[in-house]
Amino acid sequence: MCNRVGGSISILVLLLLNPRNCSASIQYDAPGKISFNSVQAWAVKLGTELYHFGEFITRKKEVQDSFKSAQIEVRDGEKLVQNMADDIRAMMELKISAVKRIVEAAENMAFDKQNEPVPEDFQFYNSKEMDEPYDDVSLTTTPEPEFNVDNWIVRPPTKSAHLQSNPHFSNIPVNANFSSVHVPTNVYAWAPEVIKGIHWSEGLDTHFINNYQSDPTLSWQYFGSSTGFMRHYPGKILNIETKIYSVL
Repeated sequence: MCNRVGGSISILVLLLLNPRNCSASIQYDAPGKISFNSVQAWAVKLGTELYHFGEFITRKKEVQDSFKSAQIEVRDGEKLVQNMADDIRAMMELKISAVKRIVEAAENMAFDKQNEPVPEDFQFYNSKEMDEPYDDVSLTTTPEPEFNVDNWIVRPPTKSAHLQSNPHFSNIPVNANFSSVHVPTNVYAWAPEVIKGIHWSEGLDTHFINNYQSDPTLSWQYFGSSTGFMRHYPGKILNIETKIYSVL
């Protein structure tokens, strides 16, 4: 828009200063010198044309006419501030209640399922491996130096998932049907206590989804375990870019 307007103004100036348009009105005080009156006439003509051209481009009259129907209302400033405070309080209460529901559910699940064994074929959505293809038939054994052979566990492949860009989550590809788990590099996902927490915390997905449906303004929801893993909703592939967006 600015380029078009600038180009139009340049053309207008060239037309106004075209020697063919000005030669008839040029007055000379002396041979080779244009009179002051001629230059002043050019300036007045140029200014007038630019003024009318500006009115046409900016639609000044239409803007002025649109304000003729505007009405001024007297508002109570104290009441406005109170309404804003009430809205913010209601919004924060929704967020707090969502967090409390997750906390309560996590405490109950951790207590009720603390002795529940983890199935050998248990699979979960690993935020760092969801994009990698796995053979559903093959199983691999992952040894860990800190654990005895008795504590080794057969590691099934990570669940695969279909992700879609979601504008509510900074256009990051996510899946709002489940949460996924981020296990730091220095934490062994298949250590007994870690995998047990990953297993029982899958039940939090129901609460994550209910929270999001109850309050669509919610963004990311998290559950951090003392064993070192983090479950986040919605499920996503965790890399450098999504780490940055999550913080923002």
